[in-house]
Amino acid sequence: MSILLGYPVPSILISVDDDGKRSIEDGQQRLTTARRFTNDEFGIDLGEGNTSTLYSSLSPIDKHNFDTYLITVQTVYDASKADLIKIFDRIQNGTPLTVGERLYARRDTPLVEFVIEVLMTPGSLLMLPGIGFHDRAAEFWGVRCNPSIPDKRRNWLLNATAIISGLLYGPSAITKKYRPDLIVKPITEATKDKVRCDLSRILDIYAEADRIEKSNKFNGSHAKHFDVGTYTGYIMFSLCCESWYSGAAYTPNSISEETWVITKKKWVDYMVEVRRTMNANKSMKLKSVLACKIHDADVGRNGARCDTSRWENGYKRVFGIEVSEPAGDEASEYGSFDGSDDE
Repeated sequence: MSILLGYPVPSILISVDDDGKRSIEDGQQRLTTARRFTNDEFGIDLGEGNTSTLYSSLSPIDKHNFDTYLITVQTVYDASKADLIKIFDRIQNGTPLTVGERLYARRDTPLVEFVIEVLMTPGSLLMLPGIGFHDRAAEFWGVRCNPSIPDKRRNWLLNATAIISGLLYGPSAITKKYRPDLIVKPITEATKDKVRCDLSRILDIYAEADRIEKSNKFNGSHAKHFDVGTYTGYIMFSLCCESWYSGAAYTPNSISEETWVITKKKWVDYMVEVRRTMNANKSMKLKSVLACKIHDADVGRNGARCDTSRWENGYKRVFGIEVSEPAGDEASEYGSFDGSDDE
């Protein structure tokens, strides 16, 4: 629309490394949208009462104006990732990068590379060595790598990183706060395999709950279930509760088989209960149900806590353990989950 009206379009930022490899650092979504429009994958409203004008139906003049529109391309050579982030910040005209965008700018780091491999790479249904869980997870969390459904401000990447960092480093790392100390830490293949085991357990819970009781409120984008603050953060805590309460150092894939059997049943029963409650009350929202059953009182408000005590308290509620309620104004150093994906 902006191009057809002759309005300014933000520039494209390209980086060139020492080997001459070019990467689009900013503007990929604008280029993808333009390509999809020229392929007649969607129409636009030209203000003439037609909300689905396709590229092929444009007048010759409008096609010419679209095809010859000039977009500024800025090229940066041999810049470090830190430099690119600063440049990106300036190009955004004062609009700060989201945490997800900062993570995407650091996608060559061990953590972000692993996150993209294991949760955001398609064709991974068989979970072969070196391949992730995207296709299996998509059954419950939605497709997270579809170029036709843009990851606005990299929120999908942010949430996926919160899941994987929590499985790697424990409950305090289940966060949507930018943690440069975590993203650069080396990850061994043995550790990756352990994380895959825990991730498989989490998906087993979703699969079993889905088999027993499908939810009529199951949004097509699966945003509610993909958000780590809905169920997954609490499930992740329960997978490490044995080492947590014994005082042992955190390590992924540490749950005993006996405890896993009990844990899986508890979570399946809980999720089925929530779904049956919502299916019996069509107007009820998931956020409202979880506020009564699992969340701390301040979750969902501005400044909601997102620290280890939140995950522990939710775990205790599901497992019938007494909870010491936190102070309502207690803040977290680890960022917050405000339920933005819940509506």
